[in-house]
Amino acid sequence: IQALEQNNDKASSSLAAARILTSVSLSVLGVILIDMPDGFLSASGDLSIWGGVFSTIVSVLGLLCVAGFLLKNSWSLPIAYTIIFASVGVFSLAIPHDPIKSGALIIWQIYTGFILMFFTNIRQKLSADRFFQSEIDGYSRLKVWFLSYRRASSHILLVTVLQSLLVFGFNVTQNRIAMNIVFLMAIISIFIGSKFLLLMFQHGKQTRRETRLVIVLGAISIFSVFFAVPVAAIFLFLSVCTIYVLILARSPSVRQGLDKFRDAPALYVLMSFIILISVGALFLSLPQASATGTSIGAVQAIFTAVSAACVTGLTVVSTGQDLSIFGQIIVLILVQLGGLGIMVLSTFATLAFGGRLAVRCERALSEFFEAGGVSSANNLVVFIFKSTIMIELIGAVILTYVFWSDGMELKSAIGSGVFHAISAFCNAGFALSDSSLVAHNTNPLVLITFSILITLGGLGFFVMLELYSRFIRKTVNSFSIQAKLVLMTSLVITLGCTIIFCFTEWNSAFTGLSFSDKVINGFFHSVSARTAGFNAVEMGSFTSASIVIMIMIMFVGGAPGGTAGGVKVTTIGVLLATLPALLKNSSRISLFNRSLSAASVYKSAALITLSLTAVCIIWFVLLLSQDIDPLILLFEAFSTMGTTGLSMGATDKLDGFGQIVVSIGMFIGRIGPLTVAIAFGKETKSKVEYPNANIMIG
Repeated sequence: IQALEQNNDKASSSLAAARILTSVSLSVLGVILIDMPDGFLSASGDLSIWGGVFSTIVSVLGLLCVAGFLLKNSWSLPIAYTIIFASVGVFSLAIPHDPIKSGALIIWQIYTGFILMFFTNIRQKLSADRFFQSEIDGYSRLKVWFLSYRRASSHILLVTVLQSLLVFGFNVTQNRIAMNIVFLMAIISIFIGSKFLLLMFQHGKQTRRETRLVIVLGAISIFSVFFAVPVAAIFLFLSVCTIYVLILARSPSVRQGLDKFRDAPALYVLMSFIILISVGALFLSLPQASATGTSIGAVQAIFTAVSAACVTGLTVVSTGQDLSIFGQIIVLILVQLGGLGIMVLSTFATLAFGGRLAVRCERALSEFFEAGGVSSANNLVVFIFKSTIMIELIGAVILTYVFWSDGMELKSAIGSGVFHAISAFCNAGFALSDSSLVAHNTNPLVLITFSILITLGGLGFFVMLELYSRFIRKTVNSFSIQAKLVLMTSLVITLGCTIIFCFTEWNSAFTGLSFSDKVINGFFHSVSARTAGFNAVEMGSFTSASIVIMIMIMFVGGAPGGTAGGVKVTTIGVLLATLPALLKNSSRISLFNRSLSAASVYKSAALITLSLTAVCIIWFVLLLSQDIDPLILLFEAFSTMGTTGLSMGATDKLDGFGQIVVSIGMFIGRIGPLTVAIAFGKETKSKVEYPNANIMIG
């Protein structure tokens, strides 16, 4: 009992020391970041005399307080309260000048002071140190470290990451004091993490493997110091992030939370998207993400993050003009994670909709393929990553060559090729040009490359794996029912819409193009309008008939298990399969000589009903709040719910409320209205069976 009490005291004192250390570092950094040109803090990035005096006093008191906490001396608490009180007072004076940053720092300091006042108990060292150490010698030192220092280490690591983002995001990397704070906190974090890594390395083979990435990143950062300090800072930042993730992943509360989410996969998908969007919006709201050095605004950052994570492509800011290279990279990361990482979770959730599957993702995927074993699911995950890298790499090489041949500099051509290849394969629709691909509507290589990337991403990885197994490895003799349905419906929609677009736009939107260019543009728009959102012809030049066709295929979308949106071609295929049964007055619904379960039909009908309802609600709210043509808003609503990204000009005219409505629509459209309903619904089982009733239909 005495040993456990001492361990709790050690955890409490170390956490208190971590809190006051991070509060001091944030206070000094806040003095530099807050823009108070008429006051004693000076302008953002500068440091006045009064600001320097305040920073020095706070730093000295902070170091004294940290030492007091670690030595478990009670006099450290009054010093901590003094630091908190002084910081709150100073930043309160800066609220009229910079309310956001000063307000955030005040909230942080008040929170820290509240925790230190009511939840910190400092005790003197007990005389059982040697006894306690001898008791844990035969026990897991890694577990003892977690009990003693996990919370304190996680706190310091997290704040170090946030400080690095603040310094870089607010573009004060030229300020020596700010960079010294970041480097000092990073060194402290690495020093703390080294003990953890050493224990991980000694604990066993499994934990030893987890330390390899940190060791490699740390070695690169040390080696880079002699050549390029910014590169060293980047790898040092990645090392800190990796250590934080390793500690966080082994946290009992995090593991329990993940287990609960895995038992509720719909909620798992929902929360994953929310976290991804929140982090992306935070990055995009930083001044560094803007081409002008001024933040694009909270609403615009959230809208862009939602559009990228939900692979939609609707924009309220110009990706190529308004966002910096850093902002474009953030968009690209969100597109890649939203198109692939969340896709795997969505597949797991879709599988769980058929029943109560309280199993891990690997088991769910193996059952989906009826492969019998976790190894098959692992092979699928490996195939997803390998095929993604290979396809996007080939697409990037082709597009880079085309852009370079058109006169673009090689560096810019590589960046543009990589960006558009990832955006096309993920069916995102983001382009670096405000006119999308209009400038390349007479270049067949560009349009065909984009069409292939979009099609492969929209087919789904399950179908791609079957195609690979059938034609490359030749280990599968026949396609599954799902693959047949996806390939047939996709082929019919693509060829049918190609013919329709060529017929309706031959002398309209495609006027001035050659015969081959008209056919290729008709094919490209039949592929892109379903889910990708690229356009090679101005949207305003399309006829009303083509707009209606686009609305229909945007609602359908692509195949499940891929990067496409919409209600999916399999959903439409299942409902169409019920028509022959109804015409024959038969209760048996079959497809490719296989009977379909009633659950598949029910879910298809429910998904279409919920999706149409969501479209109508979004359209209705936009009609009430936006002074825009109803047909244009209807097109916007379908594009939003289908995560297509095509727009007839309504997106640029939306006010703040309209942008929020469209953001909610993109979010629901990506994860699926059925997923949202199941995530917030509760499964109930009724013991009462009611008699059947016949209702006249039609």
